Amino acid sequence: MSNGLPQGWKEKQLSLFIDIKHGYAFKGKDFSDNETKYILLTPGNFKILGGFKSDKFKYYSKNGYIPEEYILNQNDLLVTMTDLSKAGDTLGYPLLVPTLDNKVLLHNQRLGKIEFLNDDLHKIFLYYIFCSNDYRGHVLGSATGTTVRHTAPNRIMNFQIKYPSDINEQKRIADILSGFDDKIETNNQINQTLEEMASTLFKEWFENFNFPNNQGKPYKDSGGEMKPSELGKIPIDWEVKKLEKIVSMKYGKMPNKKDLVSKGYPVYSGYKISGFHKEYLYENSELIIVARGVGGTGDVKFSPKKSWITNLSIVLPLDEEEIKYYLFYVLTRKKLRYLDSGSAQSQITISDLNMLKIIFPKKEILDNYYTLSKPIFEQIQQNQQQNKILKQQRDSLLPKLISGEIRV
Repeated sequence: MSNGLPQGWKEKQLSLFIDIKHGYAFKGKDFSDNETKYILLTPGNFKILGGFKSDKFKYYSKNGYIPEEYILNQNDLLVTMTDLSKAGDTLGYPLLVPTLDNKVLLHNQRLGKIEFLNDDLHKIFLYYIFCSNDYRGHVLGSATGTTVRHTAPNRIMNFQIKYPSDINEQKRIADILSGFDDKIETNNQINQTLEEMASTLFKEWFENFNFPNNQGKPYKDSGGEMKPSELGKIPIDWEVKKLEKIVSMKYGKMPNKKDLVSKGYPVYSGYKISGFHKEYLYENSELIIVARGVGGTGDVKFSPKKSWITNLSIVLPLDEEEIKYYLFYVLTRKKLRYLDSGSAQSQITISDLNMLKIIFPKKEILDNYYTLSKPIFEQIQQNQQQNKILKQQRDSLLPKLISGEIRV
């Protein structure tokens, strides 16, 4: 140990190793509402705590101007320079650019691309430095803005990093941590496939009305009797109900700050776990709709078990699992953002949702669907639980590995 550093480790300013290149201000007139070959990466593609998030892409017209130097390559390392939340949820966090089939990813403004000045730092080792609490504190401590949080290349590059001078030790550290993330990503991909299977089954049964009839044949395609309804033709013994007739919804509750603890039950807003409470409001995983906030209004999700759900979400408390999962897919496919009635801030209310009309099957069909889909839901939940444990293990190891407390 020398100067408080493990043997063979050094401490230097990040600016000695990297430069950070700003993204290009692509013209808004060339943004596309339709899917194209070109995707503009934005802060919305960064996960909280780091990593790539593959939803809500912003597309760019094939006819728009694209400077070649702002076309990203696989494994380019990026950091966010702007975040729209007061807490700066993703500010400064990293992602590694993935390869997406038949897509070109573009380096948009508000993102910084890491350009290495020498070979003294391993890229993935630096990625995990950018995921650390020390770096996070540095970025937030030097950030500007209140409603929108900003950082800058020089502020990031002023950060003092500790690192092993042996590049192979850096690689070993990176390999251990990325092993956790690789397993998490594998589970996420499995879950995506499982969710697509459940969604396909749902569509066939409840949109195409081809659930098995008494002879095991597709109901509608086999001439099953249909009747007119305000939502179109539906099976003869089904009905249309307002959502308020199916479930009595309620808002979550904002916790009192004095009841927050460092370890306890998760406080869940619908966007994220924002802290921990000494008590929980809901024992089971509840169906919720994100009601307000900076993004994701109208998203339909399940809360963690034994959690405190805040008033940023609306809770649909249901004891019948078959109805809970049916409504999850119905409401997800309705894309509820269109109900947004907010002006300064997006918002969906219980009054908006109460009047929503839902095609409601007879109980036998719901029960049969749940029996078929339950193993899929259970496997998804098992993978999610395993990911939770993997993340805890990774997050426990990360500060010890990148500080040299644990040597490898």
